[in-house]
Amino acid sequence: MIRLTEGARKYRNHLLSFGVTLVVGMAPLLGKVHIPLFTSILDVFPRNFSQTLIPFVAFIMTLPAVAVQFIGKDVIARKHLNRWFRWNFVFLALITITLYVVYSYMVTQVSFEGEHGVVAYVTGSKMLDDCPCVAKKLPITTCIGEAITLNPLQVTDCYDPAEINLRKAILSTLYMMMMLSFGTLIGLLIVRENQPQSQRKRQPRPRTRKRGSSPSPPLPGA
Repeated sequence: MIRLTEGARKYRNHLLSFGVTLVVGMAPLLGKVHIPLFTSILDVFPRNFSQTLIPFVAFIMTLPAVAVQFIGKDVIARKHLNRWFRWNFVFLALITITLYVVYSYMVTQVSFEGEHGVVAYVTGSKMLDDCPCVAKKLPITTCIGEAITLNPLQVTDCYDPAEINLRKAILSTLYMMMMLSFGTLIGLLIVRENQPQSQRKRQPRPRTRKRGSSPSPPLPGA
């Protein structure tokens, strides 16, 4: 087998570093590895589409890491870093609040096993006429477990498929934007730490005497 060139080896190492090692390290944050006393945001998402969302979120969160590696220790004006941080911080706060509001409107949580378990489903605005819940005149929160099972397919079949897919897309997009903004915020912190010390804290320059100015006369008795 032909040995890889130096450039090809660096490309492979960077590809595996950002695409595999970094993603594996983000597993607890994305809900793939459960840690006691910690609940990731994806844990409260409906499982019928949260699992397919994880690979896309993991990939998009590697972008800030690639950007930080590309910038390295290049000097960037502190005013630019501060402005980017402020704007990204505000955007992250707004997108998080927006995601919560949209989640509360589009997702229905149903308790089972005596309040010991909670299942989340993406639901629509109106159930279809052929839904068993409509025949029994039950809301979806009490219909699940009575007329239909906990199977997400049976729940989504009670609503317009186009509306359900649109709501899934909106939730997924908001979540990916939030995680990308969060990763960018962390990246900006690292870039600022990598700035030279003179860039982060500038020493005041000594005041120089203007040309043509005469020295002040000595004090009497000096």
